Amino acid sequence: MSGAPSAAPGSAATICLADDEQMLRNVTAAVLRRHGYDVVTAPDTAGVQASVEQGRVDLVVADIHMPGNAQLELLEWEPVRSSSLPVILMTGRPSVASAVQALRLSAIDYLTKPFEPNELVARVQRGLALAAQRRAVRVDAERAQQVERLLADLRRTLLEAGPPPPPAVPGKAGCGWKLPPREYASLTPREREIITQLVASGAVHDVAGRLGISRHTVRNHLQAIYKKLQVNSQLELLRKVMAGSAA
Repeated sequence: MSGAPSAAPGSAATICLADDEQMLRNVTAAVLRRHGYDVVTAPDTAGVQASVEQGRVDLVVADIHMPGNAQLELLEWEPVRSSSLPVILMTGRPSVASAVQALRLSAIDYLTKPFEPNELVARVQRGLALAAQRRAVRVDAERAQQVERLLADLRRTLLEAGPPPPPAVPGKAGCGWKLPPREYASLTPREREIITQLVASGAVHDVAGRLGISRHTVRNHLQAIYKKLQVNSQLELLRKVMAGSAA
């Protein structure tokens, strides 16, 4: 993100600025607005919570000694504690103990008053970038869990349908999957082994452990398999090979 006084990327991230000193609150809010941020203000912890609950807030900048925050109650609030709402704390009475406690309780930064406007903006930009990274990690984790659930549902459905018949190619009885001879012949022995293990467990880390290879190697083999069988994911691959076994 640029430090120039222009609209921040993403156009207007909303900052909740909380401080019981009205003059400092107004001056700091003006600095952030000049750099393209939307700003809502609050005099205390209750005001921050009300602002967050009433609308979108991307980041909170709050005084550590404002009313309602004597024991860092803001950092114990669920949206903050779960890391979904980033908080930068500022104080005119810094101490090592308060800094350590604030960071231990999920504050993403600790800003000492008085500070230069450019320093504030840089901290806000860094905080928003960190929040975006955390969101991306959560989204990836949720997608991975969704895929695992879909694979588990697919395996359960196929198990309920009963054991599959022998595979299409002689000598592969008991592998639990089936492909037309031409597609089967296009696979290397290791790729066939990968599919067999994937059908059995559905998880890349399990396949890697059983075959004594790295997860990265398993994923490389899967990419080659996807290309040969014209599928795009583990789920599509399992549907293809196990649909063949049920035919």
